[in-house]
Amino acid sequence: MEAARIASVRATITGRDITMYETPITVVGRIVTDLRRKPVNGQELISFRVASNSRRRNGDGIWEPGNSLFITVTCWGKLVTGVGAALYKGAPVIVVGDVFTSEYDDKDGVRRSSLEMRATAVGPDLSRAIVRF
Repeated sequence: MEAARIASVRATITGRDITMYETPITVVGRIVTDLRRKPVNGQELISFRVASNSRRRNGDGIWEPGNSLFITVTCWGKLVTGVGAALYKGAPVIVVGDVFTSEYDDKDGVRRSSLEMRATAVGPDLSRAIVRF
């Protein structure tokens, strides 16, 4: 019951309908593509890819690269203006949103899937950037 109440509060705050099966996630990484802005059904959309790379210390205390996550992020509404004005390829970001899998057929007709995120908040990672407002 608590989860339903939290989702209801979140829907009220963000002003959008939220279904209970969406998976919220926070990704910390860097924008690895140019931002793509385009109109979709009378609304503007901005999308980009984020890479999040992990690393860990080995037994000798030396940092080693870990796994990488690449995710396509889409922004709608008021996020379009802010993201378009403030962020760029290479920028360190923190992205919050709902994650889902999108399936498609590639040019050879092979069925593929892609991890995507519908962003609810996007901002610079201030532990890795200096920003003036």
